[in-house]
Amino acid sequence: MAKPWWWAMLAAAGLAGCAVGPDYQRPQMALPAHFGVAGTVLTEAVPAQGWWRAFDEPVLNDLVARALRQNLDVQAAWARVRQARALASAAGGADWPQLSLSAQQTRDRLSLRGEQFANIPFANPQNQFTDTRAGLSASWELDLFGYNARSVEAATARAGSAEAMAQATALATAADVARNYLDLRALQQRAQLAARSAELAAETLRLTRLQQQAGEVGQLAVNQAEAAARNAAAALPPLQAGLRADLDALAVLTGVAPHDLDAQLAPAAPLSDPRGVIGVGLPSELLLRRPDVRRAERDLAAASADVGVATAAQYPRFSLVGSFGVDAVHQGQLTEQASRFWSVGPALSLPLFTGGALSNQLKARQAAYDAALASYRKTVLQALADTETALMRFDRDSARLDEVAGVRRAAESTLDLTRRRVAVGEASQLEALQADSQLLQASDAWVQACAARSATLVGLYQSLGGGW
Repeated sequence: MAKPWWWAMLAAAGLAGCAVGPDYQRPQMALPAHFGVAGTVLTEAVPAQGWWRAFDEPVLNDLVARALRQNLDVQAAWARVRQARALASAAGGADWPQLSLSAQQTRDRLSLRGEQFANIPFANPQNQFTDTRAGLSASWELDLFGYNARSVEAATARAGSAEAMAQATALATAADVARNYLDLRALQQRAQLAARSAELAAETLRLTRLQQQAGEVGQLAVNQAEAAARNAAAALPPLQAGLRADLDALAVLTGVAPHDLDAQLAPAAPLSDPRGVIGVGLPSELLLRRPDVRRAERDLAAASADVGVATAAQYPRFSLVGSFGVDAVHQGQLTEQASRFWSVGPALSLPLFTGGALSNQLKARQAAYDAALASYRKTVLQALADTETALMRFDRDSARLDEVAGVRRAAESTLDLTRRRVAVGEASQLEALQADSQLLQASDAWVQACAARSATLVGLYQSLGGGW
């Protein structure tokens, strides 16, 4: 006939899996149906993966791919993902029976005056011997109230949080590569324009001095031309310093030493001006696409599971334990029937008094959940605000770029007309130099506007969650 404790263990096994504590559900938030800014090039299509390819820059594509492989922050983030996944798997091991093997051999000498021989009538008992012991021990906890299940749930959620963090790091790294690369190309173009402006200013100064010698202008005109030449020359060094900074930043982002990218990037290349329709998706899709939102949601899920762990800690914990082995003081007797030992039975652990430690631990976990919930809601609102701001900036920068492009076209037309007038003797060479200088200024403004729009586009893609 089965022992009563066996019936108790079978009943406990039937109830196992009924985890106490809250069952997590993602909080519902009221989100707008559409983004507030709708430019002519923005649609509700889902943003394409590999967003940096929109710039149509093979070098940029290569740099981003290298950064995602070699960037040290990205590598560290994915190492933390592997760590979190391993911890989640380790937490799941508690659901399985635990089996261990032990073996020992000791040389013992017992005191003849000790309690071991207090009631032994022999005058000279054996008190010195070698004890050999080997055996197996096993335990299996029946997760009746879900302590282990909630622990696994929390560890799994933290692994998801680590993965979202790694994706956020990768997205930020790709965005930093794109920003620095686009800024590098813009500075290269601006440096060329600045060098050309310095040449024009020097030529203007030379012609003005010739006019002074001919008595056509005074010293004031010479001083003004000299100041303009010095200002033009002074504009180049900051641009060159910015170029060096961008090259070094790209080297660090791609996981190589400074100057390793100089051969590839130092030659100037035109700055791309990406056009075409840009998909921004719907506000509700940010909850799935933005890695920071996913991370906050996984942190909230982990906090909810922690409440369950703290709740289950106040309930009884049931285990089935057993051991089997051999023990003998003479090695020749180790395999005999009389040397065997075994034990098996249930074990119960119930916290009766902990000085309020368990109840306060539960309160702390509940407070942590409330904090995680507030953080999640703030992250969602911040994601919406980031996207709306990025959309507005992109729309305004696009409008500014169109205006600046119109100024440059007008300056080009002015220079063309001035050169025609010089050819027929209706204008002087100084007027042509002035028109050329104005075109260079307009071109520099256009490069800056184009770079600003490109940087804003990178920020827009990042606020949309990229293609992760």
